[in-house]
Amino acid sequence: TPGGQTVQSMAIYDTMMAIPNDIRTICEGRAMSAGHLLLTAGTPGLREARPNCTIMGHQTSGGASGHIEDRRIRSEFSESLNNEHIGVIALHSGWDAETMRDILSHDVYMNAEEALEMNFIDRIIEPVKAVPSAGTKNENDIPAWLCEGARGDIVRACAGLDFD
Repeated sequence: TPGGQTVQSMAIYDTMMAIPNDIRTICEGRAMSAGHLLLTAGTPGLREARPNCTIMGHQTSGGASGHIEDRRIRSEFSESLNNEHIGVIALHSGWDAETMRDILSHDVYMNAEEALEMNFIDRIIEPVKAVPSAGTKNENDIPAWLCEGARGDIVRACAGLDFD
């Protein structure tokens, strides 16, 4: 996930916490911002990431416009949301909230190893190794249907084959 709105991510978090079952979280590709929070909030031992993923955490962001009083109210609300956001990440990673606030005072990009070291995940899921096919294929293995309307190297390879 590229991230999302803090209010919506906290609603998803509340739902995760209400579910009595374990919640396995996996980072496939990237978990940014709200995705970082939700990844970290999985059940301890079941928070996982692929080795080549990117995880980015930071404090919440927002803006306010309008009358001075409206901007003050929005600023207080944003500060409250940020405290919740930081508190959730701190709770699930074992860090104290003030340290986590300092760590996430700016965008922090991590690979899977770094996220593991920070206790945002519990395990890196190694990819399943591809099993090589039996034998190496060459131009003699090109099926006839591929030669119909073929271009470039395929045409040259097909030219020397006998399909009768």
